[in-house]
Amino acid sequence: QTLNPHALTLLMENWTGHSTYNSLQSSVRITGKTIQSLLAYSYGKCLDLMSQPYSGDNLGESATGIFDPYNLRGNRGLCDYSVTQTFNGDLLYSPPLHGSSFLEGYQLGLISNVHTGLPFTPLATASSSYVAPAGYSVSTPPDRVPGVSPQTGRRLTSAGLFWFNPAAYQAQPTGVVGDAGRDSLIGPGFVDFDASLVKNTKLRFLGDAGSLQLRWELFNLFNHPNFALDRK
Repeated sequence: QTLNPHALTLLMENWTGHSTYNSLQSSVRITGKTIQSLLAYSYGKCLDLMSQPYSGDNLGESATGIFDPYNLRGNRGLCDYSVTQTFNGDLLYSPPLHGSSFLEGYQLGLISNVHTGLPFTPLATASSSYVAPAGYSVSTPPDRVPGVSPQTGRRLTSAGLFWFNPAAYQAQPTGVVGDAGRDSLIGPGFVDFDASLVKNTKLRFLGDAGSLQLRWELFNLFNHPNFALDRK
């Protein structure tokens, strides 16, 4: 729908927000004499009309306004904080070594956190969007290019590191909200593994419960790069 380009801005607040969340959640716990582990996996989807109503919010992945007040369903998309898949796991292993204080007291630990990326919205430049109310920055999505996939994974170009295909979009007519959709792109995921090796040695002069603990910890064990979204 094309708005009248000669009309002035009109500030409207409408308390019609709506959101839904559905997920599959599972976990497995392993407990033994030498090993303890907890593995958890979730698959979910969160949908809403708008996750952050003001530009000062900390989410920062989506637009801060309704694209078209005459078509609220056109703003419905993934929540800014919607994470499709999440895996968390921890492991604590105590080797059954005995015979001397040098062999006893070792513990190996591992913590993992892996999840898919956060959604974000492709936004057209202000010159191709309708004029937003004073104090509000509401750009709109562009139009999709038919037959071109927007989600291509990580792509390093001369213009920067992209998680989408810019060629999949084209400028929409002035005053028209594009059909690309809100939060229709998924950003980089997150992968982190932390490990630790602990050696506990009992010291008699500290009492029955007294011991000396030596810790060796490795954060981001596999040196995996994790990127945040950067809207420009």
